Amino acid sequence: MYSSLSKPGSQARILLVEDDPGIRSGLESILILSNYSCGLYQDGRAALQALTQESCSYDLAVIDLMLPGKSGFEVTQACRTRDIPVIIITARTDIQSELKGFDLGIEDYLIKPFHPLRLLTRIEKILSRTQETANVINLGSLCLNRLSKEVVYHDCRLNLTPLEYDIVHFFVLHPDHTWSKQECLDAIWGEDYIGDPNTFNVHLRQVRLKTGDPDFIETQGRLGFILRSSHFLEEDHEG
Repeated sequence: MYSSLSKPGSQARILLVEDDPGIRSGLESILILSNYSCGLYQDGRAALQALTQESCSYDLAVIDLMLPGKSGFEVTQACRTRDIPVIIITARTDIQSELKGFDLGIEDYLIKPFHPLRLLTRIEKILSRTQETANVINLGSLCLNRLSKEVVYHDCRLNLTPLEYDIVHFFVLHPDHTWSKQECLDAIWGEDYIGDPNTFNVHLRQVRLKTGDPDFIETQGRLGFILRSSHFLEEDHEG
């Protein structure tokens, strides 16, 4: 679906180590929706064995601390010796565990429960720093450059404001999924945003006007909003 210079999720492989089947399944779904590939393990020993295989290659690891077999700290240490960035997810709230994680060189420490978008945001920021191929996203007739923050649509550079760019950037990174208005506000404006929720609609209207395409990002009734990758790929094919 994407070109060789694509979003992080089209190439990045994520190690997910979580013993709770519900959490593991939920995180796997959201990662796949964001076009990441996953290696899933429910205990620390199996994850450690996988990391010792020469064919095993991961761009980032998401690790629970309280695992059967081997602890999340042991898996984290094994990842760090292989220069794999790590995000710890855990129900532990004690400062000692958090400090130990950072001493091992983790990128972030998320306490359960957390919103999946918070994890996705952390993953994207880490991979945008560690992967050169994350800088340019080509999606048919749409091209987004994350370094220059330029968006080109049908070979025309769009004159977007920073917030308008952030909206396009978010949806291009998460195509083919319907996001509620509140999820969009949390991801783009931040979870602490307390302003008028209709500000999203105002900026989205400007994006549609500047692209000249009312279906650039579709409204799905009361469900939310979606960017369909097929819309851009079909346009590119027709062109």
